[in-house]
Amino acid sequence: MVFAQDYLYAIAPPQCLIVGSSLAARLESSLLTPKHLYNLAFGGGSALTGLKLIQEHTKHTGVIPHTIYIEENIALIRDIDTAMLERLFHPIGYRLRRYIPALQERYAPLNLVLSVVKKHFGRSEAEKLAQKRDERMYRIILERSIQSYQKELVGYEPKLALLHELLEYFENLGTQIVFFQMPIDSELAGLKQPLQQREILQTHFPRYTFLPSPAHSDYTTNDGIHLIKESSVRFTQEFLQNSLCP
Repeated sequence: MVFAQDYLYAIAPPQCLIVGSSLAARLESSLLTPKHLYNLAFGGGSALTGLKLIQEHTKHTGVIPHTIYIEENIALIRDIDTAMLERLFHPIGYRLRRYIPALQERYAPLNLVLSVVKKHFGRSEAEKLAQKRDERMYRIILERSIQSYQKELVGYEPKLALLHELLEYFENLGTQIVFFQMPIDSELAGLKQPLQQREILQTHFPRYTFLPSPAHSDYTTNDGIHLIKESSVRFTQEFLQNSLCP
């Protein structure tokens, strides 16, 4: 909610945006910000939620994004978060938060306290970069993911239709659309579900840009799908090399 509201109420909204899930939420914000990229990928969220959020913002303000990067890893798997969007764009709350910033989530008392606690007692950047994964837990979670990723993707048609609708809206406004993959464990990357999903997306959206698939084995995850800090920094640097933002 904080990241979403920071975007919605920015005086000069960023023109290059990233939408996706907790995978893309691992992209390093300190590297994205100088390149005028803003991350609207949410833990537990989906690319559809981010796209719908941007669409509503555009309708309310007339601000048209230059480029939207869409994390494709679970683009057709997770539904849109209607509860989050209803909360963000509640007719009364949406207007009040614009004129009374103190009502925004960032300034809620609990969030202010947590921010101070994190600043003073959280791990340093050096400690995060030195993070090692728990190999036992990694294997347990990876085995579960392998079972899931071997299954055929089904029931995706409503999400595909909504994605079509949202992308046509932005295309008609002149926004560039770019799909990209976050690295995952190499044992997962070649399984049926991720390969099937990319094929579906490329078949239905051939006129949009698809960045090359990352070298999955070059990166390390905590659990098979979420990058550790050091890998997230390296992949963000690779991602930025392909950036189309001005």
